Amino acid sequence: MVASSFRRCAWGAGLTAAVFAGTAQGQSFSIDGLSPEFTVGVLGVAPAGSILPGEIFTPLAAFGPVATPVAPPGVFAINLPGEVNALSFGRAPASFNANDWAHFSLDRGSAGLTGTASANEFNNGGFGSEQSSDVFRSVFNSTNTIFADGDGVVQFGNPNPAAFPLGTGEFATFPFPPQPPIPPAGGADLDALDLRFNANAQGGSPTGTIFMSVDASTAGSLGFSAGDVLVDPSGIGTANPNFYASDVALGLFPGGNDIDALVVFDNGDNQYVPGIDIVLFSLAPGSSHLGQLDPITGVAINEGDILIDAASAQNLLGSLGPNAAILHTAESLGLRTTRAGFAGNDNLNALDIPEPGALTLFAAAALAAIRRRKR
Repeated sequence: MVASSFRRCAWGAGLTAAVFAGTAQGQSFSIDGLSPEFTVGVLGVAPAGSILPGEIFTPLAAFGPVATPVAPPGVFAINLPGEVNALSFGRAPASFNANDWAHFSLDRGSAGLTGTASANEFNNGGFGSEQSSDVFRSVFNSTNTIFADGDGVVQFGNPNPAAFPLGTGEFATFPFPPQPPIPPAGGADLDALDLRFNANAQGGSPTGTIFMSVDASTAGSLGFSAGDVLVDPSGIGTANPNFYASDVALGLFPGGNDIDALVVFDNGDNQYVPGIDIVLFSLAPGSSHLGQLDPITGVAINEGDILIDAASAQNLLGSLGPNAAILHTAESLGLRTTRAGFAGNDNLNALDIPEPGALTLFAAAALAAIRRRKR
């Protein structure tokens, strides 16, 4: 049972969540093609059709109804004709720690366990589900807390504390009653995430590299599959990314896989080397590897699990098999699974796992920003 202590809405009670919401100011993210920003546009910034699902966004510096690109489209953007499903700027293998906090988002149909922050956003005081545009945090204790909110507005009856706004459209986006953009199916779906961005006017990845996965149609047009990890070594977005790792190299059954969330720990050569580089990921619903037995726990893998590539599973977790393994279960994140007796599996579709020390760098700025907003 999820502890009731996480059901809180007062500013003082939500202080811890607000502190760790600090890096929300530095987040980079992508949203799916059904999000309202693409059909309605960005109010006062860009007309409908002028932004694309392949672009990377960062939160507005001031409160606003929707997010804007960190630079003009085509500069800090994965300039692809289709959908970006996962995003990582890359981290050093030496920084990997299996117990570092997970920051993630869910798709429109995924709620989480009763009493978690994600379930609170899904129910949202009866105003319509908003969890798909938010970022949650978990320390793998079978619950999660709010880290960043789509529009920064806490609806009446929602016990979650205030969190830094990303600026994406939600069901009840401020001002109330809802104004355009009117989000479909509850609002934007944040489907790719990295807790860093480069504020330089020219844009570009803060590490100089962008790792990604794309939807099946885009991948096919480029000669890849949706189960492959691609890399843009330019760091500013290219229509022709390079190959990084295949689903087979990661330890998945070949064909029919779709990588849905991604964190890459690369040694800097932008080439996947099994046993040296580490790749964490999740799989989208319908992927062929879902339902296969985890080589460590023996349970069936589902779309809410955080997976680790096969070579790293062997080196770091003692796995004996040639397949990818579960690093953290969906249940440890506070998500629903058929393994736990629910009717379906929640889908984790965006992920980053930064070092805990990095999160405190933005704490003071976040607290000040939220306090100004409350006044």
